[in-house]
Amino acid sequence: MEKKELTKQLLGESFRNLLDTTPFEKITIRMITDAAGVIRPTFYHYFKDKYEVVEWIFEEEIGNPVKELIKSGLYREAAKMLFVKIDENREYYKKIFEVEGQNSFTEVLERDIYDTLSGLLKEHKIKHRDWPRVLSDDIVAKYYTMITVNVIRSWVENGKEVKTSDLLEAYGFLLTHSATELADL
Repeated sequence: MEKKELTKQLLGESFRNLLDTTPFEKITIRMITDAAGVIRPTFYHYFKDKYEVVEWIFEEEIGNPVKELIKSGLYREAAKMLFVKIDENREYYKKIFEVEGQNSFTEVLERDIYDTLSGLLKEHKIKHRDWPRVLSDDIVAKYYTMITVNVIRSWVENGKEVKTSDLLEAYGFLLTHSATELADL
């Protein structure tokens, strides 16, 4: 592994370790660099702020591997990896979901899922002739992004006793059944 990647990993691990004991808003760049054993300018060589560290950790740990599965057409496996990886690091993601506002993890996750879904819709040229006229790729991608992010967030914050496999089954069920179908059950 290159020195650049090792340094980024070191900074990411330093941030994660600090988050175990320190609230996000109290973590400073100096704390991250001191814990990593590097000087402050080194941090700014790789990241502009701690929000970018959060985004990088997500992309390295989950985003990029999930996208690789999607490129291979392994959509169920990609969804499973997303949920499994978040579950493996639930405490970290629970703390990160608590951060609100611009550049929050929720925004990072929404952007990542939206971009992925938009790309899939464009790539597969879904048959729009069966859709109501007001629906567009953008609206459909936003709709499924909101569902996915809210399911994940709710599960991370409140569903510790729910197994990943049960959540995936429920998520798949909800995606394949309309609200009116669920009411008729």
